[in-house]
Amino acid sequence: MKKFLGIIVIVFLSVSCSNNDESAFTDEELVDEELADEEPTDDEPADDELTDEELALIGTWTMTAFILEEAHDNNGDGIYSHDFLDELPCLESEYVIRKDRTFEKTSMVVTIDNDPPHVMRCVDIRTRYGSWTINNDEFTRTYDNGITFTFSFDLTDDVLVLSGTSYYHGNFEFYYERQ
Repeated sequence: MKKFLGIIVIVFLSVSCSNNDESAFTDEELVDEELADEEPTDDEPADDELTDEELALIGTWTMTAFILEEAHDNNGDGIYSHDFLDELPCLESEYVIRKDRTFEKTSMVVTIDNDPPHVMRCVDIRTRYGSWTINNDEFTRTYDNGITFTFSFDLTDDVLVLSGTSYYHGNFEFYYERQ
């Protein structure tokens, strides 16, 4: 009975000590949580050979800019910027895109205060895994948990641009540089 009461106390303390004033997001989720609502697709090519376009994506990519259509002041300093990295330089993101159509994405987790002025802070690093496809100039990533993000993409030399439209922020672009 004492063991049971101890478990109840621990559960109660865990629930009562949670912070309901913040929400945690990664860089993609900051743009629009609705991007993650799309169903995974099975657009894999029938054979395992990669196209030249797919081969060009293979490698390690580091985010260098996160451009939003609207300027924001997400760090609370009174200065608005279209580049989210100006607002949160700690918002790091790196992709390792592999030939077997899998990826590893490491990105900073950000908290957002629910109370105005909605200041954001980087709090932790998260690595997630999944698979990727290209279909009609769209780059789709499906995480191992089934969440899917689809972006238009452009690859020029060693710069990868993933772009889309967000309900909350309008048009956006993630810029990645090959490492």
